[in-house]
Amino acid sequence: MNEILKNFLKSIPLVRNTLNDYQLSHNKNGIASYRITKRKIQRFIDLLNSDYPQVHINLLCIGARGGWNNCSIAVQNIWGVLTNFNNKTTYGIEPEPSEAERLLKIGEFDKIYPYAIYNHTGHETLYITNWIGCSGITEPNTELLRQYHPEWADWWTTKKIASVQVKAPQDILEDIPYDYCNSGLMGPEYEIFSAMPDSFFQRATCIQLLTHAIPFYKNQHTFGDIFNFFKDKNFIPISIVKNPLFSDLELHHTLTFVKSPTEIKTLDQLLKHCLIGMMLQKPYYVSYLLNKFRSLFPNKQAYRKIWHYV
Repeated sequence: MNEILKNFLKSIPLVRNTLNDYQLSHNKNGIASYRITKRKIQRFIDLLNSDYPQVHINLLCIGARGGWNNCSIAVQNIWGVLTNFNNKTTYGIEPEPSEAERLLKIGEFDKIYPYAIYNHTGHETLYITNWIGCSGITEPNTELLRQYHPEWADWWTTKKIASVQVKAPQDILEDIPYDYCNSGLMGPEYEIFSAMPDSFFQRATCIQLLTHAIPFYKNQHTFGDIFNFFKDKNFIPISIVKNPLFSDLELHHTLTFVKSPTEIKTLDQLLKHCLIGMMLQKPYYVSYLLNKFRSLFPNKQAYRKIWHYV
């Protein structure tokens, strides 16, 4: 298409939106930038609430301090929009008794597991750092961080150690599907997920976690290990977001994985995938899903209707 004509069409909102809607519904790229706005996400949630009330989501936050709306220190917190999703149950893992009690009291979670999670049940050393968000049961790698920037090393410097009881996932979690899981822990992320039972991954739709490109913690598994692990569990990356704190270096990331779409067999599974795509503002992923799995909708009217909300 001639660039002058293309830019002219982009300048007319009605034409741009109409052509984009057509292109998306045929699983093609739009002619102009296509954004999923917060309003679109809310309208999609409203549609699920009204037309698909049977869709139930269990949300698990590993490291629930602050609440599930804030359960990650990541730069990409997508979970807040689920406040308006009706049919959900929220679970949190928070070992500090006072914080666990507070979260339940203010209604942030339906249930709190008041334990520290790790890859076994027993006792571990807790490293309490200058910045509380860097604390955990893996020892900070301050020597390496100091090579990059003294301030980073200071954030991760241990000021106190303590002994803490830890529990393995199978000794904490219930035999239910945790559809969406968000982990805000840094350091032991590989150990925790590698200790999860196979049933956890078989029933999950989306898993989000924090990780690093270099070992911020001693003996920490980094980027490549995480990717290979989730590949083996048939999860694929849908979003990689960099934390800009570290001088714009690609060191600290929020990774979001989804179960491979090849595993989608039911309308319930499809809609949970679409909701994640909307929350992550991935229009072409959502259009791909709707086109590939249109046969899962009960009728053409339902299929056509959902396009008005994407």
